[in-house]
Amino acid sequence: MIFYLLIIALESASGIERKAYKNIIIASAFMILSLLQFVYRESSGSVVTYLIFEQFARTTPMFVLTFLLFAIVELASLRERIGKTLKTTLIAIPIILISTMLFSTQIKYIHLIGAISDFYALILLLAIILLIAKYRLVEFIFPVTFMFLTGIQTFYVLISKKSSELMIHYGRIVFLIYVGTITLRKFKEISITHEKLKKENLIDHLTGVFNRKAIDIIPKGGTLVLVDLDGFKKINDKYGHIHGDMILKKFAEIINANIRTGDYFIRLGGDEFCIIFKTVKLEDVPKVMERLYNESRNHLGLGFSYGYSEFDDFDKAYDAADRMMYENKEIRYKLEK
Repeated sequence: MIFYLLIIALESASGIERKAYKNIIIASAFMILSLLQFVYRESSGSVVTYLIFEQFARTTPMFVLTFLLFAIVELASLRERIGKTLKTTLIAIPIILISTMLFSTQIKYIHLIGAISDFYALILLLAIILLIAKYRLVEFIFPVTFMFLTGIQTFYVLISKKSSELMIHYGRIVFLIYVGTITLRKFKEISITHEKLKKENLIDHLTGVFNRKAIDIIPKGGTLVLVDLDGFKKINDKYGHIHGDMILKKFAEIINANIRTGDYFIRLGGDEFCIIFKTVKLEDVPKVMERLYNESRNHLGLGFSYGYSEFDDFDKAYDAADRMMYENKEIRYKLEK
């Protein structure tokens, strides 16, 4: 049921959150597999099979937390800071440890690798908590913190060799239930807002994004970013409107694929767009826009200029963002000369 809820969330998501929830689904799949040992020990079965489940349960959390870390990185817009080498290394470490444990024949080595796996998992979990706190990913604070506390309790019990109940299984169950529930609620609320916008005939027919009429319905608050494509008029005059329309469509696809579901991308007219960020803090806007700029340059060969302001009143926010955008254009023009 929980896995089904996450799949629904994936289908409802777009852009960054879609990539994030793919990683959450993978993490949840490994988490469900790690709970097989918890179920198996309550039933009858062979000792050998139980030991295999036990080894799998000790090492699987590393995969869970690795993909959960990737999800948090996506949601915090830090993907560019984790290169392919680091990502490959993070995946390789649990593979090496779990392979070593499964093929070990001596109990002392199994326990040693298990302890290393538990310690490494706690480091990953601590890193995730720090990212959640820093980037205020509120929905993950409770389930991840609860899982961290149960992980510490389990690590302590295993190291001290006490006979106390291991709590990490309950931490995993709580995480799955909590994330599944809040995910469904979150996307249900967003879906209602977006469906309302679609029914009001507020979609731009060329690009498929919202048109400027949507601004009257979108709740105030957040940040408005005004975006203007660089050199679009020259391209349109040189290659014609059909080519220009293709560029606008592609640009809209690039931006939509790299913003969160709770944000709004709007075509104001011509090559002028705006993004209304509900999930990005004002001070983080330049970092996000730099990433979007690089995506546009890499996939379309075309950059853009932008300005931004707090979104309380559209006209005031537009004027402030417009002034900032043209100031930035003048500075860049002087630097290029």
